[in-house]
Amino acid sequence: MDINQNQQSDYQDAMEEIKESTRYNQQLSMEREKNTTKMTMENSRLDVERQKINAQKEIAQTKLDIARENKNKYDAPKSKENKDKK
Repeated sequence: MDINQNQQSDYQDAMEEIKESTRYNQQLSMEREKNTTKMTMENSRLDVERQKINAQKEIAQTKLDIARENKNKYDAPKSKENKDKK
């Protein structure tokens, strides 16, 4: 039977619609997977960037601690020498 009169049986029309629907759903799935992969990669990149920033902060804090220790180490004897001279 050919309800829409396109010279093709309705069964073939239905099969074609199913194929198109399946193809469309597969494309959507692929796009979703592609976007998920992109987001995962971006999150990984951001995690690495965060770790890098935290490492830089730790290095800067260590350098600051060392500088303070060195300053205190060299400042203390000078103030004692000044008291002894007076």
